[in-house]
Amino acid sequence: MLCAHARHYQLACPRGTMATHLKSIFLAICSLTMVSSCVLDLDGDSDSSSSNPGYLRFANLSPQGTVIEVEVDDESVAEIDFAESTALLEYKKGSYDLNFNQLLPNTENTDFIDEDSVKVKKHVIKSLIFYGDASAPERLTLTTDVKTLFDEDFDDDYGLIQLVHVGADLEDVDVYLVDAGDDLLNQTAIASLSYLDNSDDIETDSGYYKLIVTEAGTDTILAQSDNLTISAGKAYVFAVSDFQVAGRDDVSVNLVEMDEDGARLLTNDAQPAYVRFHNAIAEADNDVAVTFSDDSTTLTSATAFGEASEYVAIEVDDKDDGDSRELSVSDSESSATLDTFSIDLQPDTNVTILSAGSSGSSLRFNTITDDLRVIDTHARLIFSHAVNDERTDNLQVLIVADGANPNSYDPQITLGFLGSETMEIEAGDYDVYVYNEDSGELLLTSYLNSVAVGDVISLVVTEDVDGGKPYSLQKIWDN
Repeated sequence: MLCAHARHYQLACPRGTMATHLKSIFLAICSLTMVSSCVLDLDGDSDSSSSNPGYLRFANLSPQGTVIEVEVDDESVAEIDFAESTALLEYKKGSYDLNFNQLLPNTENTDFIDEDSVKVKKHVIKSLIFYGDASAPERLTLTTDVKTLFDEDFDDDYGLIQLVHVGADLEDVDVYLVDAGDDLLNQTAIASLSYLDNSDDIETDSGYYKLIVTEAGTDTILAQSDNLTISAGKAYVFAVSDFQVAGRDDVSVNLVEMDEDGARLLTNDAQPAYVRFHNAIAEADNDVAVTFSDDSTTLTSATAFGEASEYVAIEVDDKDDGDSRELSVSDSESSATLDTFSIDLQPDTNVTILSAGSSGSSLRFNTITDDLRVIDTHARLIFSHAVNDERTDNLQVLIVADGANPNSYDPQITLGFLGSETMEIEAGDYDVYVYNEDSGELLLTSYLNSVAVGDVISLVVTEDVDGGKPYSLQKIWDN
């Protein structure tokens, strides 16, 4: 299974020029080098001049937002995307100025949040969490007293956890922490949270756990994640969040774990896999139908060449290792089987099955896991290579502003056969050029007009409906 690797690409810059965004990345790296001695070292090797430091953590949970650059006393300490955070940063007691910059694919919105300051206290973690609107996120601050926990003589067998609810589209929730592999039977919630509520610090024995979030007062599970590790002497924050997904009416409920090393988006085992089929099978007499062979579930009854079916929710039974499922592709009119193939499905994923080849000859399939989170500040493009005649070669994709000279720019994306790459781009009109990487041959020229913020667009390079050239760029607005 290949993943659609999300990249924060810059729109093509003329060869030989230094883009402003690249310069900001260089400065950010320099700043990170300068503050590296302030990153928390729980093994006692910190170079901090303070024997009783305090700690800061910055987390980005603005669900439809983009990358935020964090500056402390005018030094860049991190660039954090959604569901990311800094490690714990160690500072002396005192007050520090804060600045926050919004990083878009081609521009930087400096100080897009009002300047502020923060007071660092000894033996206290302050977690500053961005949430809400992408253009002007608000900030929630959690405090965790770690005087005992981080003491070098601490030898108790527990860690601290704190819970916070930042899911704007969610009602009140109950949160359960149970043994790994367990369920809700005879369990008691450790916290009940409304939007923007947080729990107290909860002492938790070290071990392996499952976190379960339900609608308040019910056993309806919204999110769960198993095999979480709570270690002695460590402090954790678990956030309940949500975000809009292209092509779906409901929101994706998610869990974010934060520890001293950073943050990560946990797999929500309560969510199904969402699966669709993209038809790039040339020389077919009719549309194609796709069904799951083991239980006859229909993925699509008829999808035409160059189109993608709607996403279908498929429950995954094996939450740990995923399910292996067999599918059958057939002619939608005659029901004649064209091919069969197997895929592996994991919970909490959006999967596109890419096809290629010609009817009556060898067909090829691959699964792509798509990131369909809607971003309210710009658009997301998902490129795929489904040209059977070019299967031994990579394709390169160049995107330039409408009317720009492509000879002045280098391609931003390289695609392997039945592979996929994601590009983020600002609103506008664009020209698209696709080349063979080895020969440099221009394979097709296309356009992409009226790209708007919040768009998620799948762009699949295919053969002609009758096979071979001229190649086509199939465009699917997923939202």
